[in-house]
Amino acid sequence: MHVASSLTQPISTSYPLCYSSNPKHLPNPHDGREPQRRIGIASFDGGGSRIAITAYFLERVVKAANVEIHEGYDIFVGTSAGGLLALLFTWGKTPYTIKWVVENLEAIDQAIFPPITTTWPEYLWNGFRNNINNLFHPEYNAQSFEQMAAKNFGTIRVNESYKPVLVTTWEANHLQPLQITTHNTKEGLFKNVTMAAAARFTTAAPTLFPPAEIKVGDKVEAVLEDGGMFANNPARLGLNYAAQLYPKRIFDLNSFGTGIAKTKDDSRKINPNNMGLLKIAGPISSDLLTAQTQEVHFDISQATEGEKGYTRLQVRLKDDSMTQSSPAALKAFKEVADKMWDENPDIVNEIVQGMKDRQDKAVFV
Repeated sequence: MHVASSLTQPISTSYPLCYSSNPKHLPNPHDGREPQRRIGIASFDGGGSRIAITAYFLERVVKAANVEIHEGYDIFVGTSAGGLLALLFTWGKTPYTIKWVVENLEAIDQAIFPPITTTWPEYLWNGFRNNINNLFHPEYNAQSFEQMAAKNFGTIRVNESYKPVLVTTWEANHLQPLQITTHNTKEGLFKNVTMAAAARFTTAAPTLFPPAEIKVGDKVEAVLEDGGMFANNPARLGLNYAAQLYPKRIFDLNSFGTGIAKTKDDSRKINPNNMGLLKIAGPISSDLLTAQTQEVHFDISQATEGEKGYTRLQVRLKDDSMTQSSPAALKAFKEVADKMWDENPDIVNEIVQGMKDRQDKAVFV
């Protein structure tokens, strides 16, 4: 990879959501690095129930490559729901398959975001009451999520992962970004942390779930929130982790987005005189999340321009809600994934070929 000397792209240019750093499949300079096979990194954005888009897309990748996800990549990184996916693909000695993930999407979504089953009058009353309650408390209590995580991960620790994995979290008391990895869980704050606990730490989205706590005796050592607080797109962290593990190797980074909000004509009509709290309070959190996600993509694409090695898949959505857990929502997410597949044949081919190239060619840390 090379680093661009300047960022000269005009502000009026629309930067592509789906991207390959090497659309012409140019040869790779080795720059003195070892000419072994490339190290594959799979990076999964956060996005709540929208992680289904990634899952459905990966289902087609596996079918086309005839290679399971956990065999087609060497390092897995994820944030929030993307972190949950990364942990499933690296679970113990027998990681979960994409087939299992897709078949259990509805159950997982409903464990994370339990649906309300009640009569219409109760629904309307509970909706009003919950809206008031949500001004002061998280929308969900995380108990259902913790039960799901305990069932699917058991007592397997992060440092027992099938392959190197990294998930993000945010320490709220000290405003500190943290990473939970296969290699930093042998000592320190996350010593011997289980995958179930790591899943809880990376998904504790503010306003949706209460933060998670790490206690030593009666003392609270850390208050942890969703990793999307600082890295909803963890691709750059994945590159850094890979460079630590394999300092002389070349990387293939496949970054999977979960969608960003769609605006009319992909632009907004901003009125500078109408930007008070009531106007921006709603979209500001989504905007900040999108800004971080896009900044990472922009940075990596600039640094890898002209080289094979980086792909990014992202899509604009009419509804960017993260808590949809109905069968209808999953059907819509599958349609989005299928469309993304059909509209990006060059990127699809690069991802599939990379999976095939890495199959049965072991890499040891």
